[in-house]
Amino acid sequence: MATGFLWALVGAVFSHVARQNVNFVAFLFVSSLFNAIGAWLFLFKPNLLSGDGRGVCLNMVAVMATASLFGCLGFQLMGKAMQKGNRGVIWAMSQSAMILPFFTAVLFFNEKPGGLNWLGIVLILAGLALFGIKKGAADKPDMSAAGWLWMAYTVFLLVGISLSLTILPSHWKSFHDDAGLRVPVYFTASMLYFLAQYIAMGKKRLTRRIVALGLIYSTVVFLGQFFLYRSLDSFATSGKIGMVYPVAIGICVVLFFIYSVLFLKDEIKGGMLVGMLGIIGGVLLLAL
Repeated sequence: MATGFLWALVGAVFSHVARQNVNFVAFLFVSSLFNAIGAWLFLFKPNLLSGDGRGVCLNMVAVMATASLFGCLGFQLMGKAMQKGNRGVIWAMSQSAMILPFFTAVLFFNEKPGGLNWLGIVLILAGLALFGIKKGAADKPDMSAAGWLWMAYTVFLLVGISLSLTILPSHWKSFHDDAGLRVPVYFTASMLYFLAQYIAMGKKRLTRRIVALGLIYSTVVFLGQFFLYRSLDSFATSGKIGMVYPVAIGICVVLFFIYSVLFLKDEIKGGMLVGMLGIIGGVLLLAL
């Protein structure tokens, strides 16, 4: 529950920054830097790297770094989409990406979803499809609408791949992240990715506003990641890792949907409204 609330807060901060007049790459670099520092300081346990060596896993480092790369690409593209399109719809589509780790858990790790879970998958896919249905001539979107919508579908794919990769270590029988390396590795890879872009852009000065926004965002993201991996390991004992994301994201999508309508004044009507409700209903069914 805490993870879902924090992820909704992440969406609120992210959507706000996406439409501000700030250097978005610089913002993502600063937030990743703060997250990496916090993760190494508060989550990493160096004393558990020695002894039987269970705290070290090179495969995990490679997987988490790759997951971070896909996540960076997804969130960077999502920022561009939110500058042009409906933030509530875009956020819902990005969060629907959790069906990919669900399929990963079912196909490769023999998790057994029930009938209601599969109905949830159908509702999510139907909701995503409804977002892409063209409106009638009397209610036709402008030329930019198709652009941000396709960006949102790409975000769905990139974030889904990232999430699928993050669940892999929890399924490894010989893996024990006693040293708490997963989150530090993930955020360090993100920081290096955005640092390279920031340097390539020739930007040398970080404004106080960017630093402040990056710090606020990183704090919320860091807490969300902390609770996420706690949940993954807890659900691993009952063989229900694939259900972690649906529970958290169900709460997240509902809260952000309310926020986008009440505070962002995003218009949700017609096929978009039905699609949004389908996604929310599908995510909740996956949590059963």
